[in-house]
Amino acid sequence: MPGPVGIETVVGPSGRGGGGGVVSPAYTILVKTDNAGTSSSTSFTLPATGTYDIEWGDGTRELAQTGSQTHDYGTVGEYVIRVTGGLTSVAFANGGDRLKLLEIQNWGSPVWSTFNGAYHGCSNLQITANDLPNSGTVTNFNNAWRDCTSLTSFPLIDTSSGTNFFTAWFSCTSLTSFPLIDTSLGTNFSYAWLNCTSLTSFPLIDTSLGTNFSYAWYNCTSLTSFPLIDTSSGTDFLQAWFNCSSLTSFPLLSFESMITGVDCFLNTTLPTETWSQLLVNTEADNTGTGVTWHGGNSKYNTAGGVARAALLARTTGWTITDGGAA
Repeated sequence: MPGPVGIETVVGPSGRGGGGGVVSPAYTILVKTDNAGTSSSTSFTLPATGTYDIEWGDGTRELAQTGSQTHDYGTVGEYVIRVTGGLTSVAFANGGDRLKLLEIQNWGSPVWSTFNGAYHGCSNLQITANDLPNSGTVTNFNNAWRDCTSLTSFPLIDTSSGTNFFTAWFSCTSLTSFPLIDTSLGTNFSYAWLNCTSLTSFPLIDTSLGTNFSYAWYNCTSLTSFPLIDTSSGTDFLQAWFNCSSLTSFPLLSFESMITGVDCFLNTTLPTETWSQLLVNTEADNTGTGVTWHGGNSKYNTAGGVARAALLARTTGWTITDGGAA
């Protein structure tokens, strides 16, 4: 098969785009037409919004296109597509030609309005761009990179306006690290890093406004430690650290606002001193009643046992499950 066809392609060490060279104003991607998709084996559909100009990579240029566009190359192959103008978003949304997208080689100058469903299901996607997207006004990152199972790292994109990170990196199973992105306005982190099974560490992101942490780090089986993020506003910790089975240390996070901690640490074992102090702190700081909290296989010491008993004895008592007394 011939190599990728493109216009002003920046060629990296792999022979594909990215990896060094000139940064272009064009949003630039590499596609493979005969991967599975809803268009034919010689075609590609770009699920875009906005009004934009597009160079399809075979010498065809179309101006002032709007919405999703499909191009038939007539020949199976890999093609470099360049988009300029008023592109505002893409949304593969776990459908269409998501498996045909191989690379983002350049983010270019488009100003993104949303990342909702942008690359969901693009399991062959790699990001080789040397620049970063203009994403400073984006609030919604829902499903943005869900099931992007080929990503091994992630760029330090501007998420400073982001409030909704629901399922953003859900099942990015090859991610081994994660950058210190700006999540200072984030409220919903539910499912955000669920099943990121290759992550060994996690950055100290700003979660001070976060209320929903349900399933956030569910099945992050390679995490060995966790940072002291601000969870003081968190109300929902449903299965937040379920099956984080490699954790050997854990910080004294705040559960003062917790309403539900159902299966919070199920299949996870915290050090005895840590679980005990979490019980002590939570008994002192959380005045709620009727809360269910699962401490996994963690055991408690004498002080932890006293705090645990006090929580259970409240007018509408808590339900606490753990590994018992040490």
